[in-house]
Amino acid sequence: MPVQRLSWILLALLPQPAIGHGPIDIQTEELPRAIQGLEYSAGMRVTLDGRCPSGSVGLFLENGSLPPGLRITQQGLDRTPKQMGLFSFRIGSANNCAAVSRQFELLVTGRPILRAFPEKLNLTIPAGHPPEIPPILISSSWPGLPYALSAPGCLWLKLQPATGATPQEGSAFTGDPVTVAVQPEGPPPGVHPCSVLVTARHANSLTIPVTVTVAPGKL
Repeated sequence: MPVQRLSWILLALLPQPAIGHGPIDIQTEELPRAIQGLEYSAGMRVTLDGRCPSGSVGLFLENGSLPPGLRITQQGLDRTPKQMGLFSFRIGSANNCAAVSRQFELLVTGRPILRAFPEKLNLTIPAGHPPEIPPILISSSWPGLPYALSAPGCLWLKLQPATGATPQEGSAFTGDPVTVAVQPEGPPPGVHPCSVLVTARHANSLTIPVTVTVAPGKL
């Protein structure tokens, strides 16, 4: 008899404790989203208390469908998803003493896409006046995506993100505002092309061209 079928029978025969109150508990509540075509790994935390000390616990698919390409292991989910979509399934955990299960949803999507507004900056610093620079709004196709900023070769350009992550789903903000400032000690008078690089895990990098014109006599 297949191992998975034996697990289903065991789950049906054993008393079903409420999640969080039984001798076995699946503590993982949410799974991180996956990217089609990229290797995925999500651990699942299962705890066993003193009421059920005998036998190691295993994970199995109770019902529903995993994204094609993924598999369940003793630690959680892994392999490479081959299809995008929102997948709903129930994962069980059992040994020869008790059993429990929990419902999960897993979103498989494409790579996150970074966006910036404005897409470029042309800054003019008049003599004797500090520049008024509008913030750059950073957003992405993934809500709550952490990102990093750099300005290679332009040490006089200071970048300060508000939170360092794109707005969460349902947020009133269209993007995370990045404050841009030109250090008072540079650059010298003239036209200075530069660029701001925005990077995030699994996303293609985003380059924002910046041109700073410093009027004679400013510095």
